Amino acid sequence: TINLGLEVMEANINISFKDSQLSKKNKILLGFDSLGLGDVAINKIIMAREDRFFKDFEDFKNRVDTRIFTDEQLNSLKNLLQNQ
Repeated sequence: TINLGLEVMEANINISFKDSQLSKKNKILLGFDSLGLGDVAINKIIMAREDRFFKDFEDFKNRVDTRIFTDEQLNSLKNLLQNQ
């Protein structure tokens, strides 16, 4: 096993994009694709947070049409917001 000194961070609903990204600080921020979200759902999230970040899950539900997500995906997104 090779240690590359990289820290893997879970997806962040307010700053993640579709794909995982490597930061300048040797951290990998997982993308929404790690949650199994499709392109339409990912684009809806990114567009809804352009003006301001999501405060909590209620704010997310008020700004994004949650009917496009499965229950499992919504639960994953709710957990992300609670852990941020």
